[in-house]
Order: sequence, then structure tokens, then C-alpha cells
Amino acid sequence: MNTTSEDTFAAAAAYASLGWRVLPTYGLAADGKTCTCRSGENCGTPGKHPKEWAWQESATTDEDKIEGWFVGTNSNVSVALGE
Repeated sequence: MNTTSEDTFAAAAAYASLGWRVLPTYGLAADGKTCTCRSGENCGTPGKHPKEWAWQESATTDEDKIEGWFVGTNSNVSVALGE
């Protein structure tokens, strides 16, 4: 399935509407294997690690912040579980 940044934003906003704090993680390049982080093909967890340094504090349900993170970007959605 090929999703757009708008689809990803919609999913993140839906999670946030449930009270789940979301955050952006790096996406995958067009080959579906290479991480979009600066480590690229040498990344040990492609498409699965946070873009935010202090992700525990920055995970949010704020739709404006979420829109800025996801619309027009190649990001995956993560949900912060726990406190």
C-alpha cells in the first residue's frame, strides 16, 4: 500500500482524537528498505525510530503540531504508550 502524507496525517489525527499521543518516525525511501534518516542504508532500524530527540516529551495530541509533522513529509506514525 502506498500512502500519502495526507493519509499519514489523517491516521495520526485519528489516533490523537482517541487521546493517544503521537510522534513522527523516519519513513522509508522509494525502495521500501532504506531509511530516510541520515544513516540511510546503514540504519539499523529503517523507518522505525523517532525524528524528535526528546520524543517522550514532544509526543502530542495537538492537531496543529501533528499536521506540521506529517503533511508534506515522508514520516511514519508512532504512538507513545505509557506516561
